[in-house]
Amino acid sequence: MALLRRLRFWHLLVIVVVVIVVFGSYAVDNARNSTGPLGERGRAMLNGPYWGIQFEIDYMPGVAPDPESLNRLRGFVFDHTDKIPLFVQTEIRSYAGPEPMDPTFPCLLDPCPTGGYTLEQIVQVHQLERNAYAAPGVISVHILYADRPSSEGQQVGASAYCATCIVMFEPGAKADYVVEAIILAHEFAHLLGLCAVSYEDVRAHCDDQGHSRDSGSLMYYAPNFSDPDVQALRLNADELADLKDLRTGAL
Repeated sequence: MALLRRLRFWHLLVIVVVVIVVFGSYAVDNARNSTGPLGERGRAMLNGPYWGIQFEIDYMPGVAPDPESLNRLRGFVFDHTDKIPLFVQTEIRSYAGPEPMDPTFPCLLDPCPTGGYTLEQIVQVHQLERNAYAAPGVISVHILYADRPSSEGQQVGASAYCATCIVMFEPGAKADYVVEAIILAHEFAHLLGLCAVSYEDVRAHCDDQGHSRDSGSLMYYAPNFSDPDVQALRLNADELADLKDLRTGAL
């Protein structure tokens, strides 16, 4: 009986250690995902030890993602990473509030982003709301749908601002579903490393602002409104070559 009790103790101890290590690795990976410059996790998404990419989507009231936009993003992600895209959506509170001067619905940021969110404020919201841990073998990406434009103006539809972080500002979130899909795919491609600051532009096809010089490319700075559906599916030859080099380690 004493031997049996000792065996049970050691079995229990092993289980506890395994649980601690596994959940600890989730926490470390989740923290690591959200740090680093744009493109730093692209190689992992393309060729890392992962079978899936989890998109944690937090959206404020009135700016929920269009289901068809997410379907198009799903196809784009699978086509270019061979990873299974998973989506976790949560409606969160507004950090500006529909009536910022109403004391019953106080603004949650200081200064209140009545004219638009600064990137620093978006980072604050990201740090407070990103909380979906990915399963083993899955890398996580956080997409925040904000209910105000960027403080830089209505011309900014979205931004990829860290290794696995995307914000869709109100103009991008409320765009036609085709354009919304283009913006999502464009920003995700930045996370993969396309025209990102973390690798050398060996083909000299990106401009100084981190966008393609090719106006017909997905990585051009503005959506191609004259033919958006075609552009949403098109990476040009330089970008496809970049993805290949990122996947093989040549970049």
